[in-house]
Amino acid sequence: MNYSLRTLDSLQFAFFRIYCDKETIFVCSDVRFCNIVRKESYKILQI
Repeated sequence: MNYSLRTLDSLQFAFFRIYCDKETIFVCSDVRFCNIVRKESYKILQI
């Protein structure tokens, strides 16, 4: 999918997708980034 992520967001999300499962909670404070991760069906803790 093409979400136009910023460089460091892309690296963070790529690492998360490779090393974490769907039960792992993704912690983020960026609303736009959280929405993208949520669309990929991951659990979010938005701070």
